[in-house]
Amino acid sequence: MKKYTVYLSAIVLLLLFLASCKPAIKPEDLYGKWKYIKIEMPTAPQDTILVKSYLVEPTCIQFSKDSTVEIGTPALATFHGSFTIDKYNINVSGHYNDGSATKLLFWVMKLTNKEIVFKILGERPWVVTAIKQ
Repeated sequence: MKKYTVYLSAIVLLLLFLASCKPAIKPEDLYGKWKYIKIEMPTAPQDTILVKSYLVEPTCIQFSKDSTVEIGTPALATFHGSFTIDKYNINVSGHYNDGSATKLLFWVMKLTNKEIVFKILGERPWVVTAIKQ
């Protein structure tokens, strides 16, 4: 009886572990245009007022099948680059319209066919929520 309980406990723990693992994202999960609906800066001091200028005009991120990415408003892309996927991370490299080059790391916290939530990692991390257009 004791052996049975140990085996059963091990099986239950294994099943719980497997159920909690989410599958890695695939490029095709991202393809299309995503409209930003919320931008948060979780590490900002409580007395910081965040100006939502990014959301004055609808800001979007668009992932294409040729592994390119554009970020900006419908009228003007302000960032052009390429992306690769590494499990739950989107590695982005490219340049802004002013010519400055950068590399960004997006950690995908949630991804459905209608919504994406990702944290832009770095010195000042941002959390972006966007919906599929």
